Amino acid sequence: MQEEINWPAEGTARVPYRMFCDPDIYQAELSRIFLGPTWQYLALAGELPQPGDYLTTFVGETPVIVTRGHDGEIHAMVTAVPIAATSFASSDAAMPTT
Repeated sequence: MQEEINWPAEGTARVPYRMFCDPDIYQAELSRIFLGPTWQYLALAGELPQPGDYLTTFVGETPVIVTRGHDGEIHAMVTAVPIAATSFASSDAAMPTT
């Protein structure tokens, strides 16, 4: 992000189109927001009411699965499988069937 960004005369209420399509800005946002030293929202506890419930989401570009374990606790893990280059789950909001 070396080139200066020119904001419209109307002020910051109108975001320059470049902010949405520049790959350097996108990479900088990924770095600063999703790879920085901050907590990231994954799910609400109410979205996983029962042990065994799970959902998939992303932290930046990293696929994540969030589960409620049989111990009642919420767990999360990266879903990418490096060997196969696939993921464990593919649903945005899934509940196992019994």
